[in-house]
Amino acid sequence: RVLKVVVANSKTDGPDSRFQILPNADGTVALLAPGSGYVSAQPSFALIADRPEVGGWEKFLIIQNDDGTVSFKTAHGLYVSARSGGAVLASSGAIQAWEKFQVVRHNLRNATREESNTSTTTTTTTTTTTLQLGDEVNPNASVYSDLCEFQEGTGGRGGRDRRAPIFVKLWEWNYNDIARECKEYLGPNGFDAVQVSPVAEHKRGAQWWTKYQPISFGLSTRSGTAEEFRSMVADCRAAGVQVVVDLILNHIATPCDAARRPSDDDVDVAPCKGWNGSTYGNRRISGARGWDAARPEFFHHKPGNPLRGLCGVGAPTYLCGSPVTTDCSCCKCDLHGLPDWNTELADVAEIHYRHVKELHDLGVTMLRVDAALYEDVGEVSRTLNRFPWDYVYMEWWGEYPVGLHDKYIGQYRDVALTWKISDTLASEKNLSKFASGIFDLGQGVFGIPDEKAMYPIAYHDKRTDTAVQEVASYKNGLEYHQQQKFLMAAQR
Repeated sequence: RVLKVVVANSKTDGPDSRFQILPNADGTVALLAPGSGYVSAQPSFALIADRPEVGGWEKFLIIQNDDGTVSFKTAHGLYVSARSGGAVLASSGAIQAWEKFQVVRHNLRNATREESNTSTTTTTTTTTTTLQLGDEVNPNASVYSDLCEFQEGTGGRGGRDRRAPIFVKLWEWNYNDIARECKEYLGPNGFDAVQVSPVAEHKRGAQWWTKYQPISFGLSTRSGTAEEFRSMVADCRAAGVQVVVDLILNHIATPCDAARRPSDDDVDVAPCKGWNGSTYGNRRISGARGWDAARPEFFHHKPGNPLRGLCGVGAPTYLCGSPVTTDCSCCKCDLHGLPDWNTELADVAEIHYRHVKELHDLGVTMLRVDAALYEDVGEVSRTLNRFPWDYVYMEWWGEYPVGLHDKYIGQYRDVALTWKISDTLASEKNLSKFASGIFDLGQGVFGIPDEKAMYPIAYHDKRTDTAVQEVASYKNGLEYHQQQKFLMAAQR
């Protein structure tokens, strides 16, 4: 169907620029585009004027600003913003110049008689940035917010060779060494991107998993200082290599032992120290930036007891009362006891927005979303889709996709294919089977098509202390090189 997406690209007032503001019983208003439908604020931030009736997403709260303008707040807690170039999105967390509209009142009784020989007594309003239907969005698109492809599907000689972006994961490397690798090897050899470990300040410890327990949104970690991170991103981008950040918005760190003890008002509530000295406690972080401090109320918790998580999720089932995790049944639960952000709160959304914005402003263009199965799709989308990322993929295991995560967040990490490759190349001894199509491995996780998958050959969750033949690892020597080359050369 044709989607009627709201844009602001008209410099003159006309019938397509006018919207009826209709009051709802709960104090909100609905915006009706005559002849089109009610304006709906989508989780993807698009405003679409095609709804036949008013539901939750069609309700707006009018904010009266001191300068005589008004702003529109959506059911998702965001403000309507008219950007340069015509884009109108419900994507802003605060009111600034682009979120202010001037109301222009019209009596349509005579106007509509002149334009369509019909009459109405309804008074309508419009704005000086004229919300109107435009041609900038493909009218044949099925969904306005579908994610774009990072690269063309074909290239090379005559444009007929299949291609896909290739990036290297330099996990736990320090930032100075990553910068050097970008300049001396990755860039000159045509690699698209480099993935780095989580970049937010984390709890202290030498274990790999400490980096997955953030205690502030400062950018100094075990891999280097904030300045070294900024320099690394700049150096890699200058070498033609984009940077993939492992993004953690699901949780914060578990507390240290001192914060677990019973306390009273005289006891320090944030006795723990992170890698760069920032303090934290039980379901509480003091922050490193000022804006990233969070109280226990910022996390999902038991009613009346903010120091206890609402529910928990972990081994062996990783389920929360439902047979699947893709239904968001675990979205409010503490994963492995890690306090779960209440992303429905405006204060939390603002913290996450500022962190993600800083990464994008520094030159980060790609993301891996950690613990994506345990986050609300709409809330994650609300944060990430304010920025034009080149590529986003999610931590994913063997779950059958429901067609929602890839529409609003990104692609799936498909770990099953690497198991097939490593098992086949490392374990198969009967060479006669090669002629019978043993390399026709097909897709990995059932239900994930090639065009929505990210295929790793090795990943940190599947690591071993010693060489194990069926696990892809550098510890396997030449077998690992063979598996890497096969993955990059396979016609998929």
